Amino acid sequence: MSIPSPIRAELLKRQADLAPYGPPDAGVELVQSFGLLELEYAALRSNCVLIDQPQRSTVQISGSDRVDFLNRMLTQELAPLEGGGLVCRESFWLDRKGRITADVRVVGAPDRVMIDVDTHSCAVFMETLDAFLFAEDAEMKDVSGDWHRMTLAGPTSVDLLPLVVDEVVSGKAPVELGDGEVCQVRIAGGLVVVDRSDRLGVPEFGLLIESTHALAVFTRLTEVGMPSEQDKIGEEDAGLASDNSPGAAIRLRLAGWHAFNIARIEAGVPMFNLDFGSDSLPGETGVIEDRVSFTKGCYLGQEIVARMHSLGHPKQIVCAVVCDVSMTDEDAPEPVSGSPVVFAEKVVGGVTSCTLSPMLGGKTVCFAVLKWDFHEPGSEIEIQTDGGIVKGTIQESLKFV
Repeated sequence: MSIPSPIRAELLKRQADLAPYGPPDAGVELVQSFGLLELEYAALRSNCVLIDQPQRSTVQISGSDRVDFLNRMLTQELAPLEGGGLVCRESFWLDRKGRITADVRVVGAPDRVMIDVDTHSCAVFMETLDAFLFAEDAEMKDVSGDWHRMTLAGPTSVDLLPLVVDEVVSGKAPVELGDGEVCQVRIAGGLVVVDRSDRLGVPEFGLLIESTHALAVFTRLTEVGMPSEQDKIGEEDAGLASDNSPGAAIRLRLAGWHAFNIARIEAGVPMFNLDFGSDSLPGETGVIEDRVSFTKGCYLGQEIVARMHSLGHPKQIVCAVVCDVSMTDEDAPEPVSGSPVVFAEKVVGGVTSCTLSPMLGGKTVCFAVLKWDFHEPGSEIEIQTDGGIVKGTIQESLKFV
């Protein structure tokens, strides 16, 4: 059952364009933009943005065996969580055939582990993982209704967080966090688990907030972080920061999926259920090095992953393609998800994600799943679109910028 965002009404007041995430009948709504995509993207790169994430679910695992149990199940090494260490790790949960059941972010806390997972994968993740829970002192619970996730991203986010944090409950202060580190703080009276990632090329702080305090945290962030003229609702100035306040320098802006999507493609971040899915093997994703430890003990599906890594290669893999068209080419055809990729008149794969990259002067860039024999960096390919052929070149790294 879908859980509506606790700040949905506030987002609609600010002219949020909502659209279904996943199947339309699933009831999950995601902000696409607030009508100012260029400004939202610019703020993410130069200042900071606040992005609502109702498409993320949270599974809590408690008990003294929680880390040991997860370390025997997931692909990533979680041993640093021992002793109450506050760190987060990205990992896969596989089935017995080595295929990806869920792509998860494991967030450590002193007395529990919080699993951040796509809402459409949450039920199968819990069901299949619970099947391996026997005598361990570990209890698993879907707490998506109790916790809500937002993301604060951009260079000035490190300036905003110290101004809104009332108390550091555990771990470092947010401004001191490195990539993959976690702390717990209180903002506007609510407990917030903060995890830092630098995957977008700018500081990105995941905020896992007690749902009953989500609106208060949202209000505190916008009051302190926004310039006064930026958050007007109709004729009402929402009483936010004055021009000589910190908000004038921080310049927080609300943003939606489209701005995040541009940034994550530019940064080489493929996503589960978009660029790879439940029929994919870890070696096909392009991010196996970020999700899988090849030095840890056994985990479900390890034999298949290790054999492919050591002795062979996958049948296909996510690649990055720079196209020979840009936003300045007014009549140029545009690739979309599903557009076939052709090499020597043979279909060798398909586009999974595509965007115009402001950091590359408006060049069209894509992720595409290509057959292994045709993924060589530097190879020139063609993408078939409704408007004609788009030529492109496979690059070595998934990162465009």
